Amino acid sequence: MSVPPSEPRIPAPPGEIFAPERLDISRRSAWVLVVIFLLFIGLPPLFQDFREWNKGEAGWLPSREFTKAVSGSETPDLTIEQRLRAFDSGIARLDFTKAPRQWSQQVVTAILQRGNDRTFPGRDGWLFYRPELQALTGYGPVVPEPHSVSRDPALLDWAPPLEPIRDFAASLKERGVALWLVPAPMKPSIYPEKLSGVISQGPVRHRDAAKFHELLANTGLRVVDPAQW
Repeated sequence: MSVPPSEPRIPAPPGEIFAPERLDISRRSAWVLVVIFLLFIGLPPLFQDFREWNKGEAGWLPSREFTKAVSGSETPDLTIEQRLRAFDSGIARLDFTKAPRQWSQQVVTAILQRGNDRTFPGRDGWLFYRPELQALTGYGPVVPEPHSVSRDPALLDWAPPLEPIRDFAASLKERGVALWLVPAPMKPSIYPEKLSGVISQGPVRHRDAAKFHELLANTGLRVVDPAQW
């Protein structure tokens, strides 16, 4: 019986070719960096505590609110995730977070031409609301959005709008009231050239907009699109 020849083994590269990178700093430098980091993240909330202390219970003290969020003393019916999300929303509204956030966003927008999760920079200094762009380019009102494991579980599940509108129109019709749907034109739909630089001959609509309007019209509901005027 013949033995198949064994495949040649590729020798591993010498260790010095892929030598691990290592950065050594002194203990003193490490402590200095740690202290700077702690001051950077700790001083602004402490400063806010001093500012709000004189307001009593009306003041929003980060240290006190964080303690409430962790302990759940005032909102025991909420999970710790919900309490921490509420605390994070409160922090985002404070003055000491607005100035750095606005400054960093101005730098990112001016140099990198990047927006954020709500704003998309266009041409000639125009700004667009990112959810409006997603509404024009996403799945739309007809095709359901597929499930994704990467979706934030705190977000509400997407629900098709067709059936609720139909039910509402039928309920009004029983009372002798006709329902008219007037979709408000969105900024990127009317001014697409400020996004792409290409002049459009008409308003930009979602690819399923005509089908959606047709489905509504078949139920007796009248659709008036002001973008056509």
